[in-house]
Amino acid sequence: MTYKYVQAVPLAAIGAGSVTLYTVPTSASIVQVRSAKVHNPTAGVIVFELHIVAPAGSSASTNQIIKRSIAVNETYMCPELLNTSLIPGNILIGSGQNLNFEMSVAEVVQ
Repeated sequence: MTYKYVQAVPLAAIGAGSVTLYTVPTSASIVQVRSAKVHNPTAGVIVFELHIVAPAGSSASTNQIIKRSIAVNETYMCPELLNTSLIPGNILIGSGQNLNFEMSVAEVVQ
């Protein structure tokens, strides 16, 4: 078994609408989220939403793990994601235009 620490989502602004932030690679047996944060650099409050979606699935209230207003200049550390295990093909879909998002994971290969 090997562990590979990866910055799965380098710091980047979220675009308009719901966007794919990360797809778990098929080469990994499992992926564990080690850190995730969202930052609001804008002049207004923005609602951040995050979903963990099964392959070929779509965002829904049943797979939403975060829905939170991010204040001006706030950095939110996303504790809901910490140590979450994801399987190959899972997709993280987020929304919150102009928020900055970043995530690191440990890819486990057996």
